[in-house]
Amino acid sequence: MHTEMARFPGNSSNAPLPSLPFWCIVRRLPNSQNIAIGVFSSRAAAEEQMHFLAKMSPNTTYDVVFDFGLH
Repeated sequence: MHTEMARFPGNSSNAPLPSLPFWCIVRRLPNSQNIAIGVFSSRAAAEEQMHFLAKMSPNTTYDVVFDFGLH
């Protein structure tokens, strides 16, 4: 579970709110299928991990995508 906390100016109680992960690494599969590999709170962290994964398995396609949280 991601535990990083953030404070938002619009929050009247100024209580800490969870910083939700928004970026996912997905592995592309045949037939337009995807597998989520990891979830990150910053795009930079997701891209860094994706580059590492690409070096470890160069024949696999990965992408960083924004997770809208609609699941």
